[in-house]
Amino acid sequence: AEAVYDVTFLSNRRLKQSRDTFQQRMGLGINLGNTLEAPKVGMWQKMPTAAVFDAYKAANFSNVRIPCRWDYHTNHSEPYKIDADFMDQVEQVVLWTIERDLIAIVNTHHEKWLDEADENFDVLLPRFLAIWQQVATKFANISTNYLAFEIFNEPHYMTIHQLNTLNRQALSIIRNISGNENRIVFLGGLQYNNPSYLIHNFSSLWLPDEDDYIMIEIHNYDPYGYAGKKPPSQYFWGTSNDISTLWTWFQNVSHVVGSIPIYYGEFGCTHYQNISSGRHDWYEQHRLAINSYGVAASVWDDNANFQLLNRDNLSNLSWDNDTILALGKIPALTNNY
Repeated sequence: AEAVYDVTFLSNRRLKQSRDTFQQRMGLGINLGNTLEAPKVGMWQKMPTAAVFDAYKAANFSNVRIPCRWDYHTNHSEPYKIDADFMDQVEQVVLWTIERDLIAIVNTHHEKWLDEADENFDVLLPRFLAIWQQVATKFANISTNYLAFEIFNEPHYMTIHQLNTLNRQALSIIRNISGNENRIVFLGGLQYNNPSYLIHNFSSLWLPDEDDYIMIEIHNYDPYGYAGKKPPSQYFWGTSNDISTLWTWFQNVSHVVGSIPIYYGEFGCTHYQNISSGRHDWYEQHRLAINSYGVAASVWDDNANFQLLNRDNLSNLSWDNDTILALGKIPALTNNY
């Protein structure tokens, strides 16, 4: 039977929590990938049930990142209204997350219409801002201790000026809605939020002067030829140089951002790799670096090439046990591949 949780304590709480404490509470979580960012919900992966979030909790994940593509569910004329059914689906996933004492992250995902807008950026930006106006209003009563916002996932076509304009105006909208004054908001750089961009260009990224609830987000699937490319062009990872490269960029990005907490919102390695080619070690070294540098993180899981939780049969879920163990989590479900 589906567990029932009392969430009344989550609403209307305005207790200020430092971003450092929030980062610690986030710990290592997981992405609900290929679900709410599909062109239609159910097209790529099934809409989850509460059992999925029970599995996250049992495995000891502590946050759930919820990629959401709003474009397909938002009108193209003012006031750019979001489809109510889709908003309700997002809300249901948020509630399933926080009911289990997990932190939820809601974002805008694969919004290529704006990222690739070029000279039409200024014309299309009001639609994006209207999306955040509605999302921030919808979730304003969710405790700031349990829900964070990520303004824009993986920008890579737009200019830094456009990204800074977008972040500045969207953050202003969020902060001006009662209930979101102290909500954690993630900002990332160009080149798909890659840490190398921040290491070399951090000073170009706009950050608010007086906002203690901002965190910096990074994503990484390096070396891409090994971990991200489908099919791969590199078939082994785990040399001393591989491990040193990973730890060095962690050190460098931590140095560059200074006192601002880091959120490692996506990382993962495809199933083209296996234990003998270093996949277990890749995940384990990421977990060790995440713990060592104290960053918050969400491993990428899409029930496809990066599958960690098999969601094909929602009544018979199963983990990739080896990878879950490499991440320091609990393979609470008995099935393995």
